[in-house]
Amino acid sequence: MLLNASPETQTQACLLFYKNLEVKNVHVDIVGRMIKFLEKMSECVRSSAKRCRGRSLDEALQLLQGIAVEELSTLDKSHILPVVQLVLLLQLETVTNSTAFKKLELITLKLAEVNKPLVETEIETCMSNIVSTKQILSVKDLQTVGTFLEESSIGCEIWRGNLPFLLCRLANTFPWVLEQEASRNGEWGYLTVKICLQVFQLLPREVAPLVWAENSSNEAVQSILTYLLQIIRGKSSNRDTRLLAGTAVTMQINTASKTQDGAEAAVSLLQLTNREQLEFCLGSLRVTVSAAGQDGVDRLAVTRALLTCGRKDILVHKLASNGTCLLLDVLFPAVSCLCEENLDCHYYTFQGN
Repeated sequence: MLLNASPETQTQACLLFYKNLEVKNVHVDIVGRMIKFLEKMSECVRSSAKRCRGRSLDEALQLLQGIAVEELSTLDKSHILPVVQLVLLLQLETVTNSTAFKKLELITLKLAEVNKPLVETEIETCMSNIVSTKQILSVKDLQTVGTFLEESSIGCEIWRGNLPFLLCRLANTFPWVLEQEASRNGEWGYLTVKICLQVFQLLPREVAPLVWAENSSNEAVQSILTYLLQIIRGKSSNRDTRLLAGTAVTMQINTASKTQDGAEAAVSLLQLTNREQLEFCLGSLRVTVSAAGQDGVDRLAVTRALLTCGRKDILVHKLASNGTCLLLDVLFPAVSCLCEENLDCHYYTFQGN
């Protein structure tokens, strides 16, 4: 795929390809219908008005969905490939526009019904290029990874297979993000934390052994946990990033196969916000963190995350050591204390309620 080609160039090249196409053993009007589809795609790309682009994309989707898979299957792989590459290029251009991306994803899934291996290969080549050629993930890279993880079923499966590489790149990215005030408190820092959250939430089966298996020594996962805890405890002054980091660590806790292990880790995470410095244990991971200063947001981030995103069985579990229930005996009192404190972020406290 011409990754450096503009959407306009790629669309016109694809349209020209079909207009000049002469093939045998193809359904009688399939080429003409594909040309109509591509003309609508061209209208979408050329339009400067968001509403017009959306309408053209809707019409293109309807035209393609109106073609039976059996008819599309009469096209050769070489005929489908330019269309797959075009749609993928447009998806890469719309990773910050969820509505457009989802419509393009429907087109991708239609093409996958015709030749799924081809579609998978093109997406995997594109995604692998992000983690194989770059040590540090940029804002654009993070947006791409996150959108394909969450909005693309094929993309999510590809990241499932490339998880070790993705985790290494995230671990490499954190030091660069946290080094500069502008990056750690801005979009770059927020997106780096967000991808961690998405990975832990969407790929729990793959993450779990890296966290909980005995003698697991995954340096990338351990580094990521350390950076997330540093952010929670004040390494970043961006409140939204700190709250998101609390949710990301909670998603890690949710990967526990044993409820007891998850509940113990949750209590330990809460205790982390009440001390100057300590060792935090999460499965086989051991990290020590300290904070520049405790301002209450760290406790809010952890309490809110556990209340809103913690696994139900973990929240109501009674600890074997003292019979304490995480929800009733630990979290509710923590919320009560937060409500009584003079914080400037009570909105988030009551949102947790």
